[in-house]
Amino acid sequence: MTVKVVGLWNVSSTVKLFALTHPTGGLVPRFTPGSHIVVHMRDGGKVYRNSYSLINGGYAEGLAYFIAVQLASPSKGGSKFLHEKVERGSELTISVPANYFPTAEHAIKHLLIAGGIGITPLLAHRSHLRLAEERVELHYAFRSAETAAFIPFLQFQTDPNVHLYDESLGQKLDIPALIRRQPEGTHVYTCGPSGLMDAAVNAAEALGWPPESIHVERFGAGPKKGDEPFEAVCQRSGKKVDVGPSDSLLDCLEQAGIEVPFGCRAGSCGTCEVEVLAGEIIHRDSVLSAAERAEGKKMLVCISRGKGSLTLEL
Repeated sequence: MTVKVVGLWNVSSTVKLFALTHPTGGLVPRFTPGSHIVVHMRDGGKVYRNSYSLINGGYAEGLAYFIAVQLASPSKGGSKFLHEKVERGSELTISVPANYFPTAEHAIKHLLIAGGIGITPLLAHRSHLRLAEERVELHYAFRSAETAAFIPFLQFQTDPNVHLYDESLGQKLDIPALIRRQPEGTHVYTCGPSGLMDAAVNAAEALGWPPESIHVERFGAGPKKGDEPFEAVCQRSGKKVDVGPSDSLLDCLEQAGIEVPFGCRAGSCGTCEVEVLAGEIIHRDSVLSAAERAEGKKMLVCISRGKGSLTLEL
């Protein structure tokens, strides 16, 4: 679908907020908190498809979508395109909203733990839960107030259930201690750097929290130390794709003109699963079972990698 950029604001030194509406003033499809859209961009011969969380949970429903875009350093192209080439009045092509990070229906309390740009989906959850008069508490850790998004907005509200942790001031979020203080029946939602999310998940699991009370939103397949380049041979199309240490296989397939269905681009929905005909897979998704991984016949190309060379049914 096509949307029009009707508002554009700097919400930090590295983050821009975009307001998107129907190009002729009509309604846009409604969404639930935790949803995201995929923005499709074409810059010359390059095509980018980036997922962004919708942050306006409970507000302007059906009227607009609000997304916050952090300029990646280095940028693979999508965030740079939005920061430098999109302005008020520009039109963008987006997907309809999808949600793999929904709000739990029954919880004694909702605990939101955000790190950096991971604040975006949690803002939607918080807005929705406050309007529903649910018990909700937000803990937001960031490197500095200069680069973090929405700090003045959250400070202005003077909400005692919002806790900010500025690393540049020596403030530290003790996640295990925070989890231990929660009443039985609490649900935790976390989004941000892998270390922060893993700390929240590990702390909750160590205390025996039910799996269904732990909600994680991962934004993408960020590189890991020690990642090595590999190649993917696409049997059906006859194309060979080289994947660098900091690239995702899905990104490289798209740049080669090979279309693969996708949803989250973070290994949590299973939409981009493809058949593997040969090669060793490095699995990093949260969808495939241990048996499926051991069989080595399929992979999620948004986040998993190969060792040496892979042959794909593409």
